[in-house]
Amino acid sequence: THRPDYSRGAQMARNGRDRSRSTRGRDRAKQRCSSSASPVKEKPQDKAKEKPRERAALSLHRPFGMAPSKEASGYVVEKVAEGKPAAEAGVEIGWRVVAVAGRGCEGLKSAEVQALLKDAPVPVEVVFEKPESETLPSSEDEDLDNIQNVRADHRRAHEAALSNIDDLPVERSPETLPEPVASWREACERKLLNAALVHKLHAAGLKRPTLIQRHALPIVGHAEHYDLVAQAQTGSGKTFAFVIPTIARLLLRGCPPRPFFAGPTAQGCPVVLVLSPTRELAIQTCTEMEVLTKGTKLTQMSIYGGETIKETAKRVETAPIDIICATPGRLVALLDETKISLAYIQTVILDEADQMLEQRLAAWRRVLTP
Repeated sequence: THRPDYSRGAQMARNGRDRSRSTRGRDRAKQRCSSSASPVKEKPQDKAKEKPRERAALSLHRPFGMAPSKEASGYVVEKVAEGKPAAEAGVEIGWRVVAVAGRGCEGLKSAEVQALLKDAPVPVEVVFEKPESETLPSSEDEDLDNIQNVRADHRRAHEAALSNIDDLPVERSPETLPEPVASWREACERKLLNAALVHKLHAAGLKRPTLIQRHALPIVGHAEHYDLVAQAQTGSGKTFAFVIPTIARLLLRGCPPRPFFAGPTAQGCPVVLVLSPTRELAIQTCTEMEVLTKGTKLTQMSIYGGETIKETAKRVETAPIDIICATPGRLVALLDETKISLAYIQTVILDEADQMLEQRLAAWRRVLTP
């Protein structure tokens, strides 16, 4: 049989365990009370800082020559008639009316804002809020800059290797083609590039044109709009051989005006189409395009499988598109959905054309067939 130990030492040990249990119990009770009574306050620095949107105050006469979107809340400009006061004052599609003759319009319906515009004496001062630019979030911008910096360093490291092929023989036909350029400076002198574009090329690690770029630039950028079939080894700068003159021509001569109405009925009307055999190549080409278009008004978009047609259509509906880098299959699907129109295409580029001849010939043949 077990006899309880009533010695003084045993009694002190038992009392110590009891006090320990009661202390832990009080601590847990205090924690429950404190958590229920005083919730943790959100730190001010944890809140996302919203960047204020840009606004523009303009004086307009009637008839204004602009119309609101029927699907947006408030007065969001959906149409702007050419030659009318709104267009001449610089009003653009997507701008929102936030004040009329000194009265705020936020929270008002489109019809109420229209009534204010109708009753206000002319010229009426209208304050517009410009929509957020369709640029990548800052974190993605930083990632993109890092990628571009790595590629620029890679190009600088291989500059010596590329210079070794400058003297390789080049087959050209016909002989009457424009002469190649020896440097970016010569390209500027021949009105094929501008100084701002050359600065971006240097920042991208392209201090001078590679062999294929020297020959392709004056041909693609020529006023006669030559067709070009070019072949060169891997790593020789083929992508920039068509990217540089294509972007330069758009910057120097401008894009033709095309209709665009943001929203579910929007249709993308690019002027440049780049077809690639794979999604990865389409994304890479679009990224290289952005190296030269960043900071300009030119816009580009990559279209490929891997996302739903609905997701791609939403991207098309947000803003006009100047350049599309697409895989043939996804482009055909968007043509069937009437989300893309090729009516304004000026330049078509087949990247890795030999590979596309082996894959899905029917898809890209349909794209190129009038």
